[in-house]
Amino acid sequence: MRGAMQRGAQWQAEWFSHDNMATHGFLFLMRLVGIDMLRVTSAGGSGHFFIDWRMYPNLYGALESCGWVVKNLLVWDKVHFGMGSNYRNQHELIIYAEKSGDREFSDRGIGNVLRSRRADANWHPTEKPTDLIERMIGAVTVREGTVCDPFMGSGTTLRAAKDLGRKAIGIEIEEKYCEIAARRMSQEVLRFEAVA
Repeated sequence: MRGAMQRGAQWQAEWFSHDNMATHGFLFLMRLVGIDMLRVTSAGGSGHFFIDWRMYPNLYGALESCGWVVKNLLVWDKVHFGMGSNYRNQHELIIYAEKSGDREFSDRGIGNVLRSRRADANWHPTEKPTDLIERMIGAVTVREGTVCDPFMGSGTTLRAAKDLGRKAIGIEIEEKYCEIAARRMSQEVLRFEAVA
């Protein structure tokens, strides 16, 4: 087996590992999550929503129906393509939305195509690379700001937020992933500064 096939094979028993939810169920779930996320998001807050190209229009509509103001579409260029029988996916889409539509960006020097190698998926089937999440958090938050991830998985967003000096809240239904996230959060990043 090649690398991508081996990584994917370890997650075959996961019920939600490949986003195999019917469209109606997905819309219902995302609308409920979108409403609650909008409710707890501070004025001027924003959200990044990862989505496969097949479900992009559905999520876009669900978010708008909740009151989110969709402002941009980001493309995560994963550098290498995955499995497939025709054009093989090398990217993932990210909807960027704001609570009120007039948020001030913390970093205006970032484009809407973000290049970052896939995570090894050692901890979770849809694990994201920490450097990718750090770039997005850094673009839209200020130090000491709070980041919330309602589908925390193995805690990549929380780890990225902590490394950037942000507070973080994570929500996850699977206890085993909560334990992994707690271990990742206990890891400290060593920073060195030259003293003159």
